[in-house]
Amino acid sequence: MIGDWLHAEARQRGNTYLVLLLFLAICIGAAGVAMIIHQAHYAQRIYPGVRVEEMDLRGKARSEAKTLLEDYYRDYAQRPILLSDAQQSWMASLADMGVSVDINATVAAAYALGRSGEFRHDIRTQLELLLKDRSLTPVLDLDEGRCAVYLGRLARDIDHPARNASLVITGLQVRVEPSRPGRELAVAATCQRLREQLGSSPLERLELSVVEIRPPVLDVEMGRAQAERILSAPIILSFSDRVPDAEDGTALTESKRTWTLDQAALAKMLVIRQVATPEGRVDLSIGLDREELAEWVSRLDMQIARPSRDARFEYNPVTGQLVPTVMSQDGLALNITDTVGLIESQVKADQRVIPLSVESTPARVSVEHSDELGIRELMGRGETFFKGSSEERARNIEVAAARFHGVVVLPGETFSFNHYLGAVSEAYGFEESWVIFGDRTILGPGGGVCQVSTTCFRAAFFGGFPIVERWPHAYRVGWYEPPLGLDAAIFSPSVDFKFTNDTKHAVLIQTHADRVKESLIFDFYGTGTGRTVEMEEPQISDRVPPPDPVYELDPSLPPGTKKQLESSREGLDVTLYRIIRWPDGSVKREEFFSRFQPWPERYKVGPEVETEKEVSEKENVP
Repeated sequence: MIGDWLHAEARQRGNTYLVLLLFLAICIGAAGVAMIIHQAHYAQRIYPGVRVEEMDLRGKARSEAKTLLEDYYRDYAQRPILLSDAQQSWMASLADMGVSVDINATVAAAYALGRSGEFRHDIRTQLELLLKDRSLTPVLDLDEGRCAVYLGRLARDIDHPARNASLVITGLQVRVEPSRPGRELAVAATCQRLREQLGSSPLERLELSVVEIRPPVLDVEMGRAQAERILSAPIILSFSDRVPDAEDGTALTESKRTWTLDQAALAKMLVIRQVATPEGRVDLSIGLDREELAEWVSRLDMQIARPSRDARFEYNPVTGQLVPTVMSQDGLALNITDTVGLIESQVKADQRVIPLSVESTPARVSVEHSDELGIRELMGRGETFFKGSSEERARNIEVAAARFHGVVVLPGETFSFNHYLGAVSEAYGFEESWVIFGDRTILGPGGGVCQVSTTCFRAAFFGGFPIVERWPHAYRVGWYEPPLGLDAAIFSPSVDFKFTNDTKHAVLIQTHADRVKESLIFDFYGTGTGRTVEMEEPQISDRVPPPDPVYELDPSLPPGTKKQLESSREGLDVTLYRIIRWPDGSVKREEFFSRFQPWPERYKVGPEVETEKEVSEKENVP
């Protein structure tokens, strides 16, 4: 009986536990279902219990929360913030400092509560929010550029530079100015401090980061002694030169010149520099302003500098003598950098007389070495005639030819016609005459110069020298014929004539313009190479008849008159060959091609003559 009772009691207790477990399972299931329903309801909404400051965002979609917060914080940027340092304070707005509410980030932070992705943590957070609200501070953003701009304006009231102990030069007197510490608003550090305080609420005060700038310790007394030493006496600059004697022009005599850099000028050039020492000190170094000193020295260069001048000669083929017509002269140039360095190194010393650093450029062709030139015989001759030229054209030929008389072309050099011709203008002796310009012939200074380049080209051609650059004329010019195709046009600086002296000795150019024979001769003298030069007869092709005449109205001419400006010329291509034969039997055949354009007759005409009927009609006009 007792056993049966115990057995029944145990069975009843087991049933009770089973009921309790079943009830607990039901409760847990119900809670889970409730949480699932809760999460499903707030799937795209902010959970209950979430606030941003006083703004309740429970159950709000993110777009709704954004709209609410935008309205709530509409005037947030206008809230005041007190800025202060140890001496004074300023009132600004958060907008001035670049502070604003990041609405999107704030909404994202509110929405993220209970959604970390960790199940147990999220369930606990959601339950806590159901039991107690959680207030978030808004996420603030800082525009550091705007912060820096505002603080930069504020720095005008705060900053003042440190003043080093310095020397003041008054006249020739030197006095000491004491030092003074400075202050500087550390803009970047202040912006960083503001960023660190963005999480705190409320943001009402900001301590400015102001740095005190202490001047370095300077040995001003040593600097004073250096300045007084520099100003103790003037600097004397000297230069000795050898110049041609005034009587015979060939003997050289010593010429000494001096210039004074006085104490007043030295005082204006004084500069004081800070020099950091290895021991960490800062000393004063007193010297002269290099730019001002260089400018002063450069004015001396204007008095000293001169270009080198090559000697020019005349050769007498009968006597074999080479006589200088222009004496050679070395070029001089003041080395400004070295001279400035010499002055700087001596300005604090007892020696106050300083020689200038002058560099000499030897002349390419000197009288002293004329025996080495090898001018012995005629190597090439060019001749043209200018019969029928105007007085102005003949004069231009004389002036241009004279610029080449006596020129020496050294071995291996390339001769440039434009280089020796120089400027062609009335200021240099040229007169107006007819020149080819574009598609017409016009009056201009230097008409006839191409006769000189053509003659020079022919001397180089028959001397066998390599022709580096040669341009034919646009159309045929009678003065350069015969033969066809042996002309050379020049137009500085783009159109030049060049040849190279390919011999082992110099070449001397001599010119002779004969107004009686109306001829121009270029002679090239040097040391013969044994080569001979022949020219094949020009080959003419592709003849083109001249175009129709061109008439241009000139109201200044009498009515019905016609004035011819240019004659017509046919166009054609010309090819000629130069044959160079060398003593060793080698032969070189070179082609020279010219294309001459057809050229029309050109006239200027006066106004048309009116008929009697036209005159009558004009007179009867009311």
